[in-house]
Amino acid sequence: MKSLLNYKALFYLLLILGINADEGPLQYPEPAGGWNDESDWDCTSTQSQSPIDIPSILDNESLIVDDGSHAKIQSLSYTRINKGNVSFDGGHKWTTEGDLDIGYLEIYLNGTLFKYRVAGFHFHLYSEHRIENRQYPMEMHIVHKNTDKTDSANENLVIGVLFDYKDNVENKFLNDIHLAERTTISNASFLELISQNDPFYYYKGSLTTVPCTENVNWIVFRNIRTMSFQQFKKFRDWIESTNGTYYATGYGNARGPKRLNGREIYLENINSESGSESNMTSYFRRSSSGGLNGGAIAGIVVGCVVALGLAITLAILARKGVFSRTPAPPMKPPEANSTSNALAMSKNNANVV
Repeated sequence: MKSLLNYKALFYLLLILGINADEGPLQYPEPAGGWNDESDWDCTSTQSQSPIDIPSILDNESLIVDDGSHAKIQSLSYTRINKGNVSFDGGHKWTTEGDLDIGYLEIYLNGTLFKYRVAGFHFHLYSEHRIENRQYPMEMHIVHKNTDKTDSANENLVIGVLFDYKDNVENKFLNDIHLAERTTISNASFLELISQNDPFYYYKGSLTTVPCTENVNWIVFRNIRTMSFQQFKKFRDWIESTNGTYYATGYGNARGPKRLNGREIYLENINSESGSESNMTSYFRRSSSGGLNGGAIAGIVVGCVVALGLAITLAILARKGVFSRTPAPPMKPPEANSTSNALAMSKNNANVV
């Protein structure tokens, strides 16, 4: 009998250790060396990890304005979401495993048509993707699975939708998600947030949680969706309170940005975007050679000479005390409903690894 009790004690000890081991990979911020390494995890890879900081449209080394030849959405066949066709999977996500279904996405990638089925969706706070080094209050991910299960290289497609809060303008989609002890959804639709004609960024990356597999086609919509500050606070409190073991440090559940490592990002549907940029008639398009022509080299040389002359002039003026001034008073703290305040509240490690 005593031997049996010892075996039981050993079993429960191993079970507890196993649970604790599973908790490690979801701690935020992610350790500098990456999450715990397992044989089937890619979390310590430095090749094609996500999320990323999407560079400026003027960055001609990685961002390419494309005509749709790399990624073009053919159709978004999403149905309305109710409690009956999604399952709450704890924490911050809903799944459509088994017979549950909320629709499909069809997309041309490099000329090949793919069909992806919605597998679920969840939220990150603060945003995982950044645009021009700007982090937003929240990001929603819509996870899709390839209907062709033999294509492991394109198994996943994830849509990222960024949210910013604006005064008291509430977002209907977020209102249809009832955050309570028994979280439910009533008559929500992805089509209230996105359209196949909206401009978006496309790149190849990874899952942003374990196992961090690098087989994801990423679509990050360029247009930022609005939410009220009260909605932001509601999601922030819900995400952190329902995942206390993982997010108790106050970092939310956002993985930090990863290096591009030569990856190219394509900006699609830019001509359909509302605003001043949609009226621009020409964008930089990288040549296939990737080299510099004679004019570009001459421009660089002239620029260096001018910069050197300016630096010498400034050094002389500085020695004469021209730039001595009384220190400026500290800046006014950000307003309660500004994006900068959300970023100040975020303690997420911004270092790119």
